[in-house]
Amino acid sequence: MTIRRGGVWSVIARELGRAASRPLYVVTTIVLPLVAFGVFTAVFEAGVPRKLPIAVCDKDFSALSRKLVRMLDSMPTLKVAYRVTDAEQGKELIAQGKAYALVLVPEHMERDVYAAKAPKVVGYYNNQYMVSGGVVGRDILTVVATVSAGINVKTRQKKGESIEAAIEHVSPIQVEHHGLFNPYSSYAYYAVTTFLPNMLQIFIMVTTVFVLGVELREGTGRDLLERAGGSIVAAVAGKLLPYTLVFFLLGNVSNAILFLYLGAPLAGDIRVITASYFVYVLAHQSIAMILVAVFANLRLALSLAAIYASPALAFAGVTFPCVGMPWFGKAWSHILPMRYFFEVFIGQAFRGAPVHTCLPSLGVLCLFAMLGPLLALPRLKQLFSNERYWGHV
Repeated sequence: MTIRRGGVWSVIARELGRAASRPLYVVTTIVLPLVAFGVFTAVFEAGVPRKLPIAVCDKDFSALSRKLVRMLDSMPTLKVAYRVTDAEQGKELIAQGKAYALVLVPEHMERDVYAAKAPKVVGYYNNQYMVSGGVVGRDILTVVATVSAGINVKTRQKKGESIEAAIEHVSPIQVEHHGLFNPYSSYAYYAVTTFLPNMLQIFIMVTTVFVLGVELREGTGRDLLERAGGSIVAAVAGKLLPYTLVFFLLGNVSNAILFLYLGAPLAGDIRVITASYFVYVLAHQSIAMILVAVFANLRLALSLAAIYASPALAFAGVTFPCVGMPWFGKAWSHILPMRYFFEVFIGQAFRGAPVHTCLPSLGVLCLFAMLGPLLALPRLKQLFSNERYWGHV
């Protein structure tokens, strides 16, 4: 089929020819995103960390201390990998990254327990790694509390209390808690949900800046406009549409990894999630268009795209709540499409929120998608037409 010059289809054909002749295009739009998706999925596929190595310094050598150590080792997330003779050896293992925690069992612990004293089991853990630190610290506390409660129940039973009464006295107030939306505390649901869209927006922005900016660097902008029949709308739409579709398909691959491969629960409407992914791609292409239009320099626009996109996850409100950020963090989060995308995605995917509650965030995403065409197209036409803007790296 012959495609005539002078429209969107002509520009699409031109762009596909350029992409086919330049392996870099395929690498940045397909290969690297899929590799990134695969790496992050493989890293977090387990969902919950298992058998994190810890060190134990047992100075009591009693039946009770041995029971405590066995219980620590039986926890799915912990592995007593090192037995040390003093605290300094254990701290050195933590400093070297070989152990995530040190549990120090004091001398005469068993004797003090049955003498109605309160010996202290001390735990040191590396909380610089917040995931492993939180898991290790929580489970050490759980084991010690369980052993302590068991001793208390047995002591009361020896005094003639029934086991039911003893348990009631040990825990007079019962707490029933339910983890909503991620009941298994799976880090896979959290990490894959956030990291894959984050990686995707980096590739979207860098690719969009490059494919537009390279027309200026190589001085081919006028030819692009001629292929579009002089229409900057047709020129930019035809140039970006193939990449829009590729990145949208990658967004659906991300959804398939999360919901089908990892088995994350889907509580809401997949159609809303799919629509938000499409607008998410358009929003980042829109911002990339503005960067090229404003700075008319490929290298500078690429650098600014990386600066804008790379730290976005930290300000999107999923790793640290926006409400707790200082004023700059709050302000920066408002200029990130990712923030509004996650409000829609998490609301639909995990919380099962009514669709109407997601519409304001989806509307802001649409506003981001409109900014580029509204603000950048007249300037881009000027850049593509005027030779004095060409050749800048």
